[in-house]
Amino acid sequence: PGIREFHLHHLPDDAVAWGFREFRPLLGQCKYRDCRHDKERGCALQDAVARGTISIERFQSYRSIVDAPQAD
Repeated sequence: PGIREFHLHHLPDDAVAWGFREFRPLLGQCKYRDCRHDKERGCALQDAVARGTISIERFQSYRSIVDAPQAD
């Protein structure tokens, strides 16, 4: 017994991002209002990763959650 999988695909991406405390001050600061924090230019989260303000591991964790395939 135990947890084999944990999914958050019932939540919108912005709700998942809000769960990462270090992201919160930057949310809403991206160049584009509908930024997915993936490959967009002007993404505040990606800029913070490049500056070292947000760890690449935490950002990759966020991306793996929002990119996970949805269960049927």
